[in-house]
Amino acid sequence: MEPGPEFTDLFRTFEHTAFRLEVRDRYDAPREAESFRKFLAGEPDDLAWYQGWLDMVRGATTAGRRFSRVRVVSLPLSDYNRFGFWASQFTIEAGDDIRYLTRERAEAADLPDHDYWLFDSRLLRDVS
Repeated sequence: MEPGPEFTDLFRTFEHTAFRLEVRDRYDAPREAESFRKFLAGEPDDLAWYQGWLDMVRGATTAGRRFSRVRVVSLPLSDYNRFGFWASQFTIEAGDDIRYLTRERAEAADLPDHDYWLFDSRLLRDVS
């Protein structure tokens, strides 16, 4: 399910921070399916579908706002997690601070088992 316009507006209107917790081992987002296929086949990819997001992150971080996320991953890494790790080089270059945490450590720390975005340390949006 794609988020609605009210949710999308949060990325343009947050003031200081946008934090995401990602806990799934796979997302099956239709917009990234071709890039995932190319990754598995070892084919080059220009990530055209991703450019809008990268431009938005770059603009926000240039303006002094911060994107960060923690990705919880199972070991060994799935193909999809390896794809996410590869794609993260582009969001990191745009200004997103991405950290990884093993599922074992996340469970030991009693982290939530669902995805969410936290905007400005006060507005929580569940995205599971």
